[in-house]
Amino acid sequence: VSVLLATLSILPIGLTTLPLPAPPTPGTISFRRAWAVSPVGLASMLAVGGMSLLAGGFTPIHLSASGYTKDEVALLMFAMPIGTLLVQLPAGWISDRMDRRIVLAGCAILSAVSAAICGVFDGASLLLLAAVFILWDGATESVYSIGNAHAGDKAKKEEMVELSATMLFAWSVSGFLVPGIATALTTRFGTIAYFPLAITIALIFAAFVIWRIITTETASHRRQGATSPHGAAAPAQLEP
Repeated sequence: VSVLLATLSILPIGLTTLPLPAPPTPGTISFRRAWAVSPVGLASMLAVGGMSLLAGGFTPIHLSASGYTKDEVALLMFAMPIGTLLVQLPAGWISDRMDRRIVLAGCAILSAVSAAICGVFDGASLLLLAAVFILWDGATESVYSIGNAHAGDKAKKEEMVELSATMLFAWSVSGFLVPGIATALTTRFGTIAYFPLAITIALIFAAFVIWRIITTETASHRRQGATSPHGAAAPAQLEP
């Protein structure tokens, strides 16, 4: 029955007399063109791919090795995404009203500081550790969303497909390479070694963003996707 209904649903589309739409322009992955559109946007994906995988992938491994029970590890991993709401929503709201790069730098620094605190309080009470890990996860994931928004502000309409594909590929490359480096470090120095790696990536990215802020002009706020509502345009006046 479902196959018959799906087949019948095609008939209205097949019987239309409207002209076919133009085929979409094929998109390719190009780091060079993505860098030309938004260096900070591309760098944010290269940074946050590894940062996210470190926070989400190596945290349960480290906690288990540190003596926390399976239930405690599961509870902390369940709580970490709360940071996405607590940090990402206000960070996104602020980035709609000022230079997004400033917010990106702030989130990267907050991610580095949170990761450092996680390492310092290693072995502390689960409640204290959960609060810090929630902050770390929220700051880290905010880099992804705001970095994409910043790149979108800089891109033309016809560049969006290629840029989005390249940004996602950059995130994937980082998410593949950085955990491999972390695996080698944790094998040699213990599971706590993933904290310094996450801190280093976040600080390097923050330093790059600050350098771009100092050396380049602020992106026009007019092009940013603000969250405030807009009224409908007034109708055109017709000549009698």
